Amino acid sequence: MNEAPANEELPLFPLRVVLFPGSVLRLRIFERRYIDLIRDSMRNGTGFGIPPIKSGNEAGTPVTPFEVGTLCSVVDWDQGQDGLLAIVVKGTRRFHLHATRIETGGLMIGKISWLASQTAVPITPESSDLLALLKALYSLDENPVEASEISPQDTDQLVYRIIERLPVPLAEQVRLLAMDSAPAQLAFCQQQVARYVKGNSQRPN
Repeated sequence: MNEAPANEELPLFPLRVVLFPGSVLRLRIFERRYIDLIRDSMRNGTGFGIPPIKSGNEAGTPVTPFEVGTLCSVVDWDQGQDGLLAIVVKGTRRFHLHATRIETGGLMIGKISWLASQTAVPITPESSDLLALLKALYSLDENPVEASEISPQDTDQLVYRIIERLPVPLAEQVRLLAMDSAPAQLAFCQQQVARYVKGNSQRPN
């Protein structure tokens, strides 16, 4: 996990989910601390961090996040019929979370360092089975997606798109998020797919 020294602070929105770079996430915002966070983020064109929650609950109570997360930006928003703010965010850049503090309004601020950007590794013919699996998983999605989502060009994006659609434990997804090596990512993905296939084959008909 290659990183720069911890020299930045980032507002955080801890969630019980891993947001991978390039992934999108839909959120409904109702807590004042996060409404203010989203307002400031959209006004200033800045992002915020989503670290997965290791312990604690998303709403109201103190949480302990994992030490790795993803910077995101708001790409769409709407006011729902229930009056809640609905947003769509997209993951961009990974970070290592070194320490946290809580502001007066309850917003968590993290002291972070940026993880090194991963060198793009093109998908090889040896991964054609994983690409076929991804297309099959997308065919089950009720919401239409762009062709670039269904047919990613790089190994990390192929692995991220598959893992976020399988019932992989949160801690294992965090382990993947911290990986820099394409071979390690592929090995991880193949292991999780094999585990998923084996689990389904053992279910009674």
